[in-house]
Amino acid sequence: MFHSLASKKSNHQISKPQIWGTRDRHELSRLIGVGLLAALFVWTGMASAQTPPTQGPGEPLALQPLAGQNLSATNLSANTDIRPILFQMMQRSQAQVVGGLAVETSLIRPLYVATRALPDRPLFVIRNTLGLYQLTNEGNLVLAALQSAPLRGLQTEDYWNARLADIQKLATTGEMPAQEALEMELSLAQGLVRLASHAAHGRVDPKLVDDETDLTRRPFREYEILAAGLSRGQLQATLDELEPKHLAYRRLRDLLKSLRETPAERFRPIDARETLRPGVTHRVVPQIRQRLADLGYGGANPSDLTSAVYDPALVAIVQDFQTRHKLEPDGVIGPRAFAALNTTLAQRIQQVRVNMERWRWMPTQLANRHVFVNTAHQELAAVEGDREVLRMKTVIGRVLRRTPTLVDRFTDIRLNPYWSAPASIAAKDLVPKFATNLRGAQEIGIRVFDLRGQEVDPTRINWRQFSIQHLPFYFRQDPGPHNSLGQVKFNLTNSRAIYLHDTPHREDFPKSVRQFSSGCIRLEDPLRFALYLLRDQPEWTAERIQDFWSRPLESPDFKIDLREQVSVYIGFFTVEVPTEGGLTRVKFAPDSYGQDGRILQLMQPLNVNAGGQSEF
Repeated sequence: MFHSLASKKSNHQISKPQIWGTRDRHELSRLIGVGLLAALFVWTGMASAQTPPTQGPGEPLALQPLAGQNLSATNLSANTDIRPILFQMMQRSQAQVVGGLAVETSLIRPLYVATRALPDRPLFVIRNTLGLYQLTNEGNLVLAALQSAPLRGLQTEDYWNARLADIQKLATTGEMPAQEALEMELSLAQGLVRLASHAAHGRVDPKLVDDETDLTRRPFREYEILAAGLSRGQLQATLDELEPKHLAYRRLRDLLKSLRETPAERFRPIDARETLRPGVTHRVVPQIRQRLADLGYGGANPSDLTSAVYDPALVAIVQDFQTRHKLEPDGVIGPRAFAALNTTLAQRIQQVRVNMERWRWMPTQLANRHVFVNTAHQELAAVEGDREVLRMKTVIGRVLRRTPTLVDRFTDIRLNPYWSAPASIAAKDLVPKFATNLRGAQEIGIRVFDLRGQEVDPTRINWRQFSIQHLPFYFRQDPGPHNSLGQVKFNLTNSRAIYLHDTPHREDFPKSVRQFSSGCIRLEDPLRFALYLLRDQPEWTAERIQDFWSRPLESPDFKIDLREQVSVYIGFFTVEVPTEGGLTRVKFAPDSYGQDGRILQLMQPLNVNAGGQSEF
């Protein structure tokens, strides 16, 4: 537009005075008006881009129809030029209704600013020689991107509906009237921004899934990247670039593709009500063999799939399956094992989608050296680059005291730590213990202090009168073999008193389900983990640490500041695709915290029509 303005101006330049006619004055006025409108659009667009809307893409719209304005987006004649209407709409911050579409112009205006499209032209539709409209190349790119949303674990229904599909039919023949063209233009713009935002930062607010998490859904700001992808004709590649770059996310996306290409008949239910033990002969054993082979268990060339005998070779394969599905690896095929075997293809696809969503909440870049605690699989891994250097079992929070999703860092290590009981644990666990078994509480080193820090004699207190609302004491456990934190504590920075530690309850680690804590994370091999965090502090050897542990009361709560405060990511991921073995060695965990179901509920399709009442 600015180029045409300059060229028209040069045509009117003369070397000597000249009397201008009416037509010349009208043309000059028109050009000045267009220039002023362009400047206004760029100014308001830049302001919008610099101050992002409080609503994120896909959130509820405060709808206000355009009726009563000078330029109306309703009841347009078929051949109307939609540019002035579209341009005017982009100046308004409130949500509007156009035809059957709810439009949040503040979300899409930065896209038009980044592409420098208006006021010259719409982005996604173009007027043809008949005065009607058809899709531009950019419009076709966006349409293809919206329709391929399921490949990203998202759903086209969030960005498209049946009415828009009908309008598309008109667009393909170049017979799209102005009213429908305006609706199509805005639908593609809004759908693209929503899709890009969901692919980059998530479809669901993580705080609606875990109210204790510090993670939030980040606002979409990558309009310039999106605009560049459109101009290059490489929109799909640009959306790929906006998605999380974490290797775990990419593996999940590969798994989703593999599952979507898998025939559903491979997941037909195995009908059996009996518990199968090693050595039995049963009619469903061939079906079990086939199911496990289809899922990648038993190697590339599994043995005879027709045998009805539950033989030792099949027992070993079943135990591998049980381990990777967080089941007791006893080789007994009971209700839980059959439930895992009979998980449908659709259920697995949904589970993968949910875990892809979780990765979109994580920081864009994980620290090169970091610790990752997967609370669904109850395991910890130390990672450097894309290489896992350490893995161990953990015990995590029980369902009613779940371990939250956190991004944090280790600050220091405490040898022979004191345990100061949080108020909630003190009221729920320790007060009843003092009321019923005072001697037992004293034998494990728990001492009572008043709020001034003075130790009190617990035998002189009527413990039955206190509750969580009224508890004028705090409780501290001395270092030693009974200490709830064991011999070492690994401190983090969060305000929820969540940290990692040793435990005297070593009997919990061989169990397949390890949800016994009050939220903190217990480690299977705390000495090994301590040496990993202290590897840049060679003065701290295993022998020196163990010497401290042998004298708990001589060196209580000894603090070691970490020179490198290693990052830690704690999250509930029910699907893991390991580095080795790939898609044939996928690990699935049950939804013990109920979070998969909650995410799926929140991922129900938006109503993209006007007046939609979707939560997002």
